[in-house]
Amino acid sequence: MPLLRAVPVMLSAGERTTLNKRVRGAKTTWRDRLRAQIVLAAARGHPNARIAAGLGISVDTVRKWRGRFAARGLDGLRDRPRPGRPRQISAADRAAVVALACQLPAATGVPLGRRAGPELAAELAARGLASPMSASSVLRILAGHPVRPWQYQSWIYPRDPDSGARARVIVDLYQGCYQGEPLGPGDRILSFDAKPQINARRRLHPTLPAAPGRPVRYEHEYKRQGSLALLAGLDVHTGQVFASTPLTTGIKPFMDLAGQVMARPGYKNAPRVFVIVDNGSDHRGQAAITRLAKAHPNAIMICTPLHASWLNQRSSSRSSRRKSSPRTTSTALNSSPPFCWGSWTGTTRPPGRSAGNSPPATCTISWTASAATSSNTTLRTNRYCRPHEQPPTNLRGHPLK
Repeated sequence: MPLLRAVPVMLSAGERTTLNKRVRGAKTTWRDRLRAQIVLAAARGHPNARIAAGLGISVDTVRKWRGRFAARGLDGLRDRPRPGRPRQISAADRAAVVALACQLPAATGVPLGRRAGPELAAELAARGLASPMSASSVLRILAGHPVRPWQYQSWIYPRDPDSGARARVIVDLYQGCYQGEPLGPGDRILSFDAKPQINARRRLHPTLPAAPGRPVRYEHEYKRQGSLALLAGLDVHTGQVFASTPLTTGIKPFMDLAGQVMARPGYKNAPRVFVIVDNGSDHRGQAAITRLAKAHPNAIMICTPLHASWLNQRSSSRSSRRKSSPRTTSTALNSSPPFCWGSWTGTTRPPGRSAGNSPPATCTISWTASAATSSNTTLRTNRYCRPHEQPPTNLRGHPLK
């Protein structure tokens, strides 16, 4: 019996690129990768037996996919339609499922924010739009299009007509120039931001530190100690942070913090101090620009475009504030200093965004009371437990470990 000759395989540049992507792709299925490896090896002129031995498969498998590619190209590497049970859900019912999924719940009178498979199946049956079907069938139909009504994305339209030009000014400052001219050696850049309504809470029992096989444990219950506002200024070049904790935000707290920062020699004697702020109510518009320039002639306020506070470096470093305020923190309102300074280490990229393969930026912050702050008002975090409150115990009365 004569031996079967291997079917010759010729690849175009596009086919070779597609097959190489399938072989190297991290999300390529195993069968698609195997078929691509068979075809690439066949294009190199290898016999079927050698390909089968190298891939650990049978010669018949190599012969099948080699022949299908030679006859139909890349389409021949797909699975052929297999015979099976006819579809129980008609094309009209499938179209009804997709049409309902593409409508907002409010348009059909359903009091839901978004719908998943069970809600869609129930509504189809209640309104008689399609024959009864299970939620899994609804999900399979939607996956074939694909339509995912349970997912949503938010968007916003830039209303500021000069948003591009205003953003370019801030980006140029970060790059070291202003109005087309390089910044001077003594020019400084400050970035201010505010966080209102920060709840000061204390746990009823002390937090237990981590131990082998046990994470840090803290009690869920707490008592509110009121609320504070956090005003912070970041020196973009040095990473130094200036902050104050007034009871609320406003023009006076902002000007007080700006005045305490501008009173420092490095900023008081600087030729120009660029103050980057967002569109908060206490530092917005021409009135705020005039107010700051009147109090500090060398200060130049620059506001970010509307809905573009992410251009503010202080807003981008908010993760440092979250990390510096752990869950176990209990701060009394009368124990916070009116003005403190610290240092912020990190990159100029917003947290969670990375360049290339570098890891996301990480931020840490450390606070130290200023020299003007008295020792009895040092900013501190303490683990508080009242004398009459005992640590949590188990049913036998032993302290929890």
